[in-house]
Amino acid sequence: MLRALGTLIAVMAAFTGIACVPTASALAQSPTLPNSMAAIGDSITQAYDDCCSLGSHPQDSWSTGSSYPGSGINSHYERLVALNGSIFGHSYNDSVPGATVASTKSQAQIAVQQRAQYVTVLIGANDVCTDSVSSMTPTTEFQSDFQAAMSVLEGGLPPTAHIFVSSIPNIYQLWTVLHDNPNAEAVWSAAQICQSMLSPSDTEAQRQQVLAQEQADNSAMAQVCQQYANCKWDNDSIFDYQFSANDVSTIDYFHPSQMGQSVLADLTWNSSWWSTLPPAAAHGYWLVGADGGVFNFGDAAYYGSLPGEHVSPTEPVVGMAATPDGAGYWLVGADGGVFNFGDAAYYRSLPGEHVSPTEPVVGAVIAR
Repeated sequence: MLRALGTLIAVMAAFTGIACVPTASALAQSPTLPNSMAAIGDSITQAYDDCCSLGSHPQDSWSTGSSYPGSGINSHYERLVALNGSIFGHSYNDSVPGATVASTKSQAQIAVQQRAQYVTVLIGANDVCTDSVSSMTPTTEFQSDFQAAMSVLEGGLPPTAHIFVSSIPNIYQLWTVLHDNPNAEAVWSAAQICQSMLSPSDTEAQRQQVLAQEQADNSAMAQVCQQYANCKWDNDSIFDYQFSANDVSTIDYFHPSQMGQSVLADLTWNSSWWSTLPPAAAHGYWLVGADGGVFNFGDAAYYGSLPGEHVSPTEPVVGMAATPDGAGYWLVGADGGVFNFGDAAYYRSLPGEHVSPTEPVVGAVIAR
């Protein structure tokens, strides 16, 4: 019998509550866990306008944030604390709202003074998001400035320090997702946000020029990072991520929302130095309603729901499965419909294959 709407299905997939001890092989593949860290960047790393009020909310930062699990943002710092308690209280967010790559050298000098053993870098959005296409930072200048910052880090950080560099989020994707949203358009215009890409007077050719500039800047950072054995590039994982409107702030329609910061944390961690280490103890679970509503408890993060996406399932949702890293999940309907959230990938469904099950689907299990 199909469950009535509103029936809650308790799901504890992938959250056993048992501490996971890193295996010897995993430790051998990863560098020593750091006892301190610093973040270099701009307003994205300050979690600017991510929730609730104007301004910076560094506690929600994908890099050094400390608001997990309440915010659902499991930052690099929070994950490192779970793996190595010695880093607790030794994280520094040196990012500055409005910063361009030219200012990363001074931020790098601060990180050196802090003797950070791990440094994250996410910079460049303000070099392509300018008043006009003509005022973007030229790639040669961008690369030179980034090289200068990296030289400071390499010359001043402890010998065992490691650096992680993130690609710039895809600004063209932002325009694609929200340019039909009247609230977003009004805010972009009133606050003059990223007019090189988001101005209603921009042509498609101009937007493609901004996109090409961003890709060139990402390539420049990758080339510089690859010069150093202790620098890890994210392989464009952030640039390639096709974010949705839910990942964007509803305050300025530009910066990541809390959900967006959570995704940033997940994707960058998966590209980081310690991504091969199993997660520390997990203590949480999700409940899912037959309407696809998702409720998270403990350290289980929220990655979206059907009501949140304004989707009504054809048949009631009857099951849920978490991804191996706990950074996403699938919902499954009684008709075999599948809905993916977080880092859960979509691999087709029964309705998508024009198949109607003889009996209702009752659950889902992930393949390992």
